[in-house]
Amino acid sequence: GTSIEKMSQGMGKAIALDAVGSFLQAFVLVHAIYYAGARSVPMAVGVGFMNWLGFVAFVQLGSWTYEKKPFKLFAINTGFSLVSFVVMGAILTLWGLNWG
Repeated sequence: GTSIEKMSQGMGKAIALDAVGSFLQAFVLVHAIYYAGARSVPMAVGVGFMNWLGFVAFVQLGSWTYEKKPFKLFAINTGFSLVSFVVMGAILTLWGLNWG
């Protein structure tokens, strides 16, 4: 129910805020990977998945249950976050394996 013009307003600010949020997620996730002792990509993917499950999926679940938003919207939003956490975990672990 929103026009393209209205969605385009403030796009630069939204992208900048999203970038900052992504770096913050990566910062927190790299610490979770480190503390979990994940030294392989599958282990880091598991850490990313568990962080997504505990901190994203269940928080977003309220949008679906209480706000009666469509399940498809829930799946799209949380699916995007799932892919982000899993890929981020893999990249951070591959990068971290070179740290020594």
